[in-house]
Amino acid sequence: MVSSSLTKAMWVFNKRDDLLIFGGSTLIALTIGLFVDGFGEYFWMYILHDQPHVYTTYFYTYGSDRFSKQFKAALIALPIVIFALVMFIYHSYGQRALLMVLANYSIFHFIKQQTAWFFISGAKEGPKSAQENLSDKLVIYSCVAGPALLSMIDHVGKSGWRYSWDLISIPSWAESPLILIWLLSMVFYLKVQIEKYIKTGFVSWGKNFHLMNGMMIWIIYRLEPFPKAAVFGLLLLVFGHSTPYLFLGKRYVDSRRGSGEKFLGLVHNPKFMLPVLILSTIGLSYGEVETRNFFSQNIIIRSILITFVFTHFTLDSFIWRKDIHPEGLSFLKDNSRS
Repeated sequence: MVSSSLTKAMWVFNKRDDLLIFGGSTLIALTIGLFVDGFGEYFWMYILHDQPHVYTTYFYTYGSDRFSKQFKAALIALPIVIFALVMFIYHSYGQRALLMVLANYSIFHFIKQQTAWFFISGAKEGPKSAQENLSDKLVIYSCVAGPALLSMIDHVGKSGWRYSWDLISIPSWAESPLILIWLLSMVFYLKVQIEKYIKTGFVSWGKNFHLMNGMMIWIIYRLEPFPKAAVFGLLLLVFGHSTPYLFLGKRYVDSRRGSGEKFLGLVHNPKFMLPVLILSTIGLSYGEVETRNFFSQNIIIRSILITFVFTHFTLDSFIWRKDIHPEGLSFLKDNSRS
């Protein structure tokens, strides 16, 4: 049951912030990707914007007195186990296999995060019918994972994640079923939403916004339907994933501090946190992308960097669960004045 304080919002944060953070990220990506030359390389977005959101995860977990005590054993064991697995994969199957694991885990992580915005908005509406719950799951997974899966067919859209060969391949016969499921899920969702409006007069504006925004990001990034779509789509994915995540963490830290939880240093202050995160990750990220040969040859350093990323993926899969933090989704209550 979602508390009454949440049913008013029906957006991830609130209408104003969602349109600013998610919509603003889309407009920035559109402007840079289509009208500014020189941003074709992923390197600078990777260094200056994408990596900081990875490292904020460690502040929310290892930097929290409550979280670090409650999950002490898991937080110690997790990076050790992941580093051992990374080294095992490299020595047993080679670097190519390791990069394939990284790419496939990455695309799963990005899909999961994109669907989360939709589900959070939906959860804030309160209890729904079984039919609406089913239509929600079908449509968001079809609209986000659909373009991703289609792009894994050799002749469709973008090849690979970082390299043309690093994602699994899907046979060409799957193209028509994937498109059919996608279209049917959209029709089913529209039917349920129209019936809902007729009965209640209610429109799920927040949920619909995040559905369309997520679908647009993944269509442009993975299917590349027009020139410059590769640049625009990549910027969309990075901005649309990292910016909301940083804001989500800020709201979470503010809420937990209000309940007496302590965090390491000045992590609660974005004026301190963001510059430090950016500066502290520039060295690692710049080294990885600009001295690729050195990092490729030094498997220890490369494995440490990949361990940071895999640990972020794994922590992110459960730190936002409602049963992990005492207040559930209440840290996302609508605190706007409008």
